[in-house]
Amino acid sequence: MKRAKVLREKRHTIRGTLVSVRPISCVPEDSVDSVDDRSVLVKGIPPGTSRETVSHFLEKLAGPDLTVVGAHTGIDPTSSVLTFDGEISDSVFTSMTQNISKESFLGTFLTVEQVQKPNAVLVKGIKDEQYFKEKLEYYFESKKSRGGSVKDVVILRNRKAAVVTFQEADVAKRVSENSHTLEGLQLHVSVYYREIGYEEDDDEEDTGDSWTMEFPCDPHIVSFLSERPAQKRRLAGNLKPIHGSLPQSWIDVTTNQIRVVADESKRMDRKEKWEKKCAEVVQEFLDGFTTKLVHFPDYVWSRIEEECEVHTIYYQELIDVQVAPASHNVRVTGVEDECQKILKGFARIQREENKKSKEEEKETTKVLTDKNKAKLALIERKGVAGVPPGVVVMIRSNEGKIEFKGKATLVERAVTKFLEVLTSIMENSIRVTDKHFVRILASKEGEEKVRCVLKKAGLDVVHEVTGKGSECTMRFYSFYAEATEKAAEVIQGSLTTQSIPVQKAKLSYLHTDPWEALQEKLVKDLCVWMEVTDLRDTKTVVVYGFSDDVKEAAKQITHHLGQKPVASETMSILPGQAEYIIKFKVSEIKKLEKDKRVQIIINGDNGELIIQGPTDKIHEAESSLKAFVDKIKNKQVAIKQPGMVSSMQSGPGRILLGDLEKKNNVYIAIKAAAKPSVSTTAMLTAASPMSTGSFTTPEGINITLVEGNIEQETADVIVNSIKFDMDLSAGNVSAAIAHVAGPQLQQECTKIGKMSAGEMKKTGGFNLQCKEIYHVVCPDWEPGKEQVLSSLMSQCLAQAHQDGVSSIAFPTIGTGNLKFPKEAVADVMFKEAVQFSANNSQTKVKDIRFVLYPQDAQSITSFKMKLLEVQGRPKTVRMRRRVSKPNTPGLTLKSISATCTETDHHGVTIQVQQGDLTKDKVDVIVNTSDDKLNFGKLGDHIVQQGGQSIKDECDQHAGNVQKGQIIVTGAGKLPFKKVYHMILTHKNLIHQSVEKCCELAEKFRCSSISFPAIGTGNANVPVAESAKETIDGILGFVEKTKPRHLRCIRVTIFDQRQVGQYHSELRCRGTAPVTGTAAGITIKSEKPNFIELSCNAVTVQVKQGNVMDDTVDIIVNTVDSGL
Repeated sequence: MKRAKVLREKRHTIRGTLVSVRPISCVPEDSVDSVDDRSVLVKGIPPGTSRETVSHFLEKLAGPDLTVVGAHTGIDPTSSVLTFDGEISDSVFTSMTQNISKESFLGTFLTVEQVQKPNAVLVKGIKDEQYFKEKLEYYFESKKSRGGSVKDVVILRNRKAAVVTFQEADVAKRVSENSHTLEGLQLHVSVYYREIGYEEDDDEEDTGDSWTMEFPCDPHIVSFLSERPAQKRRLAGNLKPIHGSLPQSWIDVTTNQIRVVADESKRMDRKEKWEKKCAEVVQEFLDGFTTKLVHFPDYVWSRIEEECEVHTIYYQELIDVQVAPASHNVRVTGVEDECQKILKGFARIQREENKKSKEEEKETTKVLTDKNKAKLALIERKGVAGVPPGVVVMIRSNEGKIEFKGKATLVERAVTKFLEVLTSIMENSIRVTDKHFVRILASKEGEEKVRCVLKKAGLDVVHEVTGKGSECTMRFYSFYAEATEKAAEVIQGSLTTQSIPVQKAKLSYLHTDPWEALQEKLVKDLCVWMEVTDLRDTKTVVVYGFSDDVKEAAKQITHHLGQKPVASETMSILPGQAEYIIKFKVSEIKKLEKDKRVQIIINGDNGELIIQGPTDKIHEAESSLKAFVDKIKNKQVAIKQPGMVSSMQSGPGRILLGDLEKKNNVYIAIKAAAKPSVSTTAMLTAASPMSTGSFTTPEGINITLVEGNIEQETADVIVNSIKFDMDLSAGNVSAAIAHVAGPQLQQECTKIGKMSAGEMKKTGGFNLQCKEIYHVVCPDWEPGKEQVLSSLMSQCLAQAHQDGVSSIAFPTIGTGNLKFPKEAVADVMFKEAVQFSANNSQTKVKDIRFVLYPQDAQSITSFKMKLLEVQGRPKTVRMRRRVSKPNTPGLTLKSISATCTETDHHGVTIQVQQGDLTKDKVDVIVNTSDDKLNFGKLGDHIVQQGGQSIKDECDQHAGNVQKGQIIVTGAGKLPFKKVYHMILTHKNLIHQSVEKCCELAEKFRCSSISFPAIGTGNANVPVAESAKETIDGILGFVEKTKPRHLRCIRVTIFDQRQVGQYHSELRCRGTAPVTGTAAGITIKSEKPNFIELSCNAVTVQVKQGNVMDDTVDIIVNTVDSGL
C-alpha cells in the first residue's frame, strides 16, 4: 500500500507521454450508490418557476428544522435536486411525499424521490486540449485538491468542461466545497447528480475522427427549433436507433444548418450507410414543420391580431406566430398540422369579414321606434353627439320614430351612440290625485303652461303626462338629475287652490250668463278650473291651477261679484276636534265670525279650519281659534274585550255612546284596529307599547317583542308596509303611520312614484317619533314568497347598518291583508335578525324590535313561540364566520333588491343576480368542466343554445388539460365574444380560476364577464363555499389589477334556492356561529299549528283547536267575578 501511494504521488512519463498511476479501489460498490440523506429529487416543476419558490414550498413540507441550502438543475427544467442543511429522516421523507401529493403547487402537483450520493463533480473552465484529461485525473487524486481515487474523466469539449467520477461518494462532496486552480486556470467545481444530468452530457469527446453531417434548413424553422428544447429532444430520440446524436451546438442560426454527429463507440463500419440513414431521419423530422407568411387587409386585421394573441398564449410549444402590425403581415412557423389549423382559421375569419365588409358598404336605412316621445323630443332638441360623418339621423318625436341613413357599419355605430344618449337621460315624476289638476295638466293649455313655468325657472327639461280620470303622473326628463328634481319641485309648488266665499247678497250672480262667460274666459286665458262648493250654509268658488293664474282668476272673480278682495288662511286641527266643533260648538264659531268679521269654514274630513276675510281680521280670528281649539282635549282608551268594538259601532253599544256624548258634551269615535281611519280623532285604540320578551344575541344586539301600535314606537327607524302605488291609505299599517306622520308623508311618497315587490325606499319620519321611515312592498302570499320577505328584512337591516342608526322597529309584515302565515313571518323575521347580528358584529344597530298588534293573537303566539325557540332551543344555528374583515374597504353598496345586488369597487360594477347565463348581455360567459372536459348541466345548456362547435373546439384540447387551466373557445350562435371553460377539480381552485378568467377578459379588452354558480354541480362544492371563493376571487382581481377595460363583473345564478347565499356574501362579507340553550327545555315536535316541549319530564303542548275536543283529565274555563 505504501509503495502504491508513492507511485501515485510521483509524475511518470512513458516515451514522452505523461501518465497517471492509481491503485485499484477496494471500496464496495454499495458505498458509492448509497442514498444521499440530505438531498431529494423534485419532479414536475412548472417551466419558468424560480428555484427559490420551489425551495420555500419544500421547506414548508419538510418542517421548521430543515432549510434548503442548495438547488441543482440539469437539462430538464422540470426537475431539480434540493439539498438541505440537515439529515432527512425516513419519517420526514415519508411525511413529505404524503403532503406533496395533497397540496398543489402553482396549480399542479410535484413528486419527490430519493437520490444517490453523488460520486462525481462537474468541472468548468478547462482548456480545450485532449491531454488535459490526464492533468485533471492527476490533479484530483493529489493532496492539493483534497480529492481521492478517480474512476473516470469525460471531457465535454464544446462546453470547456469535464465530468470527474471518483471511487468514493464522500470525495465528490469534499472536492466541491473547495476552490481549485490548475495551470493558472480558476476551475468551477460543483456536485454532479446523474438523476438530472446536464446539457453538456450531449457533447461527445472530440477524437479528431468524428462523423458529422450538416443539413440546411429554412431560417424561420431554424429560429423556431432553436428556442424549443422539446423539439431537440424529439430529434435526438429519432437519431438514437441509428447511433446518432446532437452536439451542444446542434443548430446554427447564422448558417441555418442542423448538425448531427455519430456515436463513435457504436457507429457502423460504413460511413456512407450511416449518412444516408441520418439524412432520412433528419429530413422526415424537418418535413413535420412549415412556415408561411400571410398578408391581411385592414378590415380584417383587428380580428386576426386577437386570434394571433390567443394562439401565442395557448400553443407556444407547437407554433410561433409573428405579427407585423405596420405591414399587416403574419408569419406562422411550427408543426405542420397545427400551422394548417391556424391558417384555416385565418381563412375563415377573412371570408367572414369579407362578407361583412361587403354588406357594410351598402347604403341602408334603419328605423327605431320608442313610445316615449318626451325623451325623443329632448334628444331632438339637443341632438346626438358623436354620430359618424356620413350618417343622417332624423328624429320624429311626434311619431316616436328615429331614422338612420348611411353605410351599414356607420349606421350601427350611430345607433349605438343614440342608445347611449337615450339611456343617459334622467327621470323624475310626481303623482297628481286631484281630478281638477289632472284635467288642467292633461289639456293642451296645461302642457304649454308647464313649458312656460319650467322655462321661466331656467330648467332645460321636457315633460309628459300619463293617466286619465282622477289621477295622473307627470314625468320630467333631462340629462341632469338635478334638473328633473328641481322641475318636480317647481311644478308641485306652482299648483295651488284658492277659495272665494260668496256673500249671500251675491249668490244670485252665480246663476247669470255673465258668470258663465267669465268662467269660459278664465279657463281659456289663464289655464285654471273652477268649482262652486257648498260648505254648511255658504257657497264658495274654488279656483284650481298654477299660482299666478289662480291669483289673477281670484281677482277677476272677486271684481265680477262686486266683493272686496279677501285673504284666506287654513288652520290644521285633528279631524276629531273638527267633528266635535261641528256637533257642539257651531254657535260659538258663528259668534266668533260676527265679532271678527270673518268667515270660518270647518272641514271635518281633513281636519281643517279655513278662515277668510281681511288680513288683519284673519290674524285676530286665528289667535282666538287657537285658544278655542286648545281647550278641546283628547283621550284614547284601549278596547281589549273581544267583540266590543263591533258592539259599540252599532246596536246597544252605539246608543250607549250616544247617551254619553249628550250627557257629557263630548264626541266619541270608534277606531277599528283592522281598518285604521284617517278621518276621526277621538278614538278608542290600543294602549302604549309594552315589551313581552327579548333575546340578546352573542354580538350584543337586543331582539325585542313589543305589543302595541307601530305608529306609537320611538326608534331611529320605523318600517312601513306599503302598496305598489305608494298610497298610504290602502293598508292598515301604512294608514296608521300616515295618520300620525301627517300629510307631508303622503306627498313624499307620491314623489317616489310606484315601487315593485321586493323594493325598499326611505323617507323622513315627519311627526312620527323616528328619524326615517323605510317603506317596503311585500307581495300577496303564495308558496315561495317568504324569500321576498326575507330579502326585504335583509335590505332594511343592511340599510340601517349603512345609515349608522341604533334602533329599528318592524311591524309583522304580511300578516294582515297579504295573508302570509303567521309562523312563516315569525320564522323569517327572527332568522334574518339573528343572521344580521352574526354577520355584523361591529354594527351600531343594537335594538331590533318586532311590534305586534295587540288584537292579532295568532301573530303574538307565533312570535312568542319563535322567541322561546331562539332563547332555549338546544341546538346550534350554524353560520359561517369570515376570517377576513366583515366589510371590504372601497366596496360601495349601490342597489339592493330581491333579485339583484349591485356594488361598486374601484370603478368596477359587481352584480349578483338570478337568471339564465346564456341570456346575459356581456362579452364573455364562463363555463366549468372537469379535467376530462366533461360538461355539466350548464355546459350542456350552453352547447344547446350555441351549437356543437363550442364543444368540438373545447375537445381539441383533450389529453393536454391541466387543473386550473382556462380554455378559450368561440361562442357559436350565442351573442358573446368568447366562452371561457374553467377546468375545476377542487374548490381550492375557484379563487385563482376566477382571477384568471378576469385577467384574460381584461387582457383582450372585454368590458363585461358573467360567472355561474361555480362548482355547485358535478364538482359538489357547497353553495356557501362557492359564493365565498367566487366573490373573493372577483374582489381580489379588482383590488390587484384596477382594470381599465373590464368594467362589469356579474354572477348569474340559475337556481333561486342558491342565489340568496351569493346575495348575502356580497352584502355582508362574513358570518359567525350563534348558539342558544335554556336549561332543561327541549322542543320535541314542531308543526305549523302544533308545538311540543319537554321540561323536566313534563310535556307542554301548544296547538290550535277546540278545547272541548281535547283528550285530557281536566279542561279550564274562565268566568267573571259574578260567575
